[in-house]
Amino acid sequence: ETEEEFTFLIYDWEYYPDNIYTPFDFSFGRPSSYMEYISIGERTSANKNSAFGKGTYRLTVLLPSEERSYAVLLPEIFSAYNLYVDNKLTLKMGDIENNSSEIQNRLITFNAKNKVQILINVSSFSHYYSGIVYPPAIGSPKALNTLRGLNIFICVFIFALAFICFILSLYIKTAMRQKNINVFMIISLLFCLYMSYPIIHNYFSCSEETVYITEICLNYALYTFVILLQSNICEINRYIKTTAFFVSLFVCFISFITSVFSEYVGIEMRYYISVMLEVYKWLFGIYITFSTIYSFIKIEKNNTPLLIGTIFFSVSLISDRIYPLYEPIYGKYFIEIGITALVFSQGYLLWKDIADSYIFRLTFEEQQRQMKKQIEIHKNNYEYINKNIEETRKLQHDMRQHIRVINELADNGNVKEIKKYISGLEKIQSRKELTTFSENITINALLQYYYCIYSKNNILFEVNFETEKNIDFSDIDITIILGNLLENAADACLRQKNDEKKVKIKGKLSRKNLIFKISNTFDDKPIKTNDGFLSLKNSCDGIGLKSINSIIKKYNGVIDIEYKNNIFVVYANITIQE
Repeated sequence: ETEEEFTFLIYDWEYYPDNIYTPFDFSFGRPSSYMEYISIGERTSANKNSAFGKGTYRLTVLLPSEERSYAVLLPEIFSAYNLYVDNKLTLKMGDIENNSSEIQNRLITFNAKNKVQILINVSSFSHYYSGIVYPPAIGSPKALNTLRGLNIFICVFIFALAFICFILSLYIKTAMRQKNINVFMIISLLFCLYMSYPIIHNYFSCSEETVYITEICLNYALYTFVILLQSNICEINRYIKTTAFFVSLFVCFISFITSVFSEYVGIEMRYYISVMLEVYKWLFGIYITFSTIYSFIKIEKNNTPLLIGTIFFSVSLISDRIYPLYEPIYGKYFIEIGITALVFSQGYLLWKDIADSYIFRLTFEEQQRQMKKQIEIHKNNYEYINKNIEETRKLQHDMRQHIRVINELADNGNVKEIKKYISGLEKIQSRKELTTFSENITINALLQYYYCIYSKNNILFEVNFETEKNIDFSDIDITIILGNLLENAADACLRQKNDEKKVKIKGKLSRKNLIFKISNTFDDKPIKTNDGFLSLKNSCDGIGLKSINSIIKKYNGVIDIEYKNNIFVVYANITIQE
């Protein structure tokens, strides 16, 4: 072997059931007791009649002729054991004589050449697995440390993702209502705890009873809530959903009872329970597969990520049944890979729904804001018109007095005074004239609204906007485009601390074409993002600009934005296609 190689010790183990032997017992050959050759993984109990028992495993490994450093990577061995390497007691986990269990993944090193004898005494008394269930590995210390480190990294990575999902779920639960977020939060927490046990086993020695009861219950509890979330996402009939949930809950309860009272469960009962769990896993796979297909066909829901996760799980389940002795070198077991893919596909779909809901809410709020603004614009315009109508009435009322004065001056032949009086009347009339920016009612109301805002805030407003009275464009679309841009211009000018504040709009609106240029002064440099510009009001992507872009795309128009020398300029050209 090279420094990069290692081998799993699976085949040709000598196994002596019900006997504890030390290397001394093999000094003069094999003991006379019953022995069988076994492969690690083909059985999960040390005794044919009980989950508990004791035994001795022995294997001779051939090595190169030159002496080298080697390592043995030992997985969990149930429930206590003594490890002898080349006739030396190298590792002791728990107490095989006094029923004291201790579980931990361990790595030991030694020097050897030609061949080495590995002997493991095992005693099991606290778990329905007993003996060596997962194969040890032998190789160079570097190779096995790399193997161990990569597997821990994978577990930590998945654990971190699950924990992040849990924290985000908890936050969203407090921030907004979402019917499935509670279920996914529970799934994230269960999955997080479930993925923590391999990490714990690598760094801490634990009592077997508590650890494995917790692990088994977490596993089937995770299945239970995955079924519930799957049913909710796929909108399964509530009677079917309830039945599936309670069946899973029953299996979870049985697995818990079996683990707690495992010392009273015989081989025959263990067999029936294992068959039940096997059938349950197949039914679980069938249920989530058909529920996903149902969601595609019946409710036409785009559940592609969920379908991918379901396929992953189904393939993993089938692979686990076809290759029951499969031991992963890197990564997790088939079922663990499948359930990981399924959980994260459910999570992705749920987060997508939440994101879509959030975007819809923002869009709805923006639409409400635009509607309120339109109402305010027309209300302001209505008040402005009424005010001028009232002024006109006053002027008409006063006109009789003016005519009398002019007649009196005319009777006296005082032409100079008449001219002077009329000149004064013209100045009064010009001050009270209604400012009209456009023949189009909507455009005129919009420009008057912002003209008043700019005037109140000492912002110079220059308008050169030609319009036709009748247009094919939607008044709402025109208001959203020009209103948002003029509002953004006002915000930029209001933040401006120095120099003259100025907004200019120049353009033309015909029946089927809108072309304009809006420019404004500014101090704060705009922050450009992939989707546009960042709003300086709330440090997030500007919803107003997104609304503008959506309308520009609706008409297949063109918009261009540039800024230099503290001038922000927006160009747009939109044409209604025939």
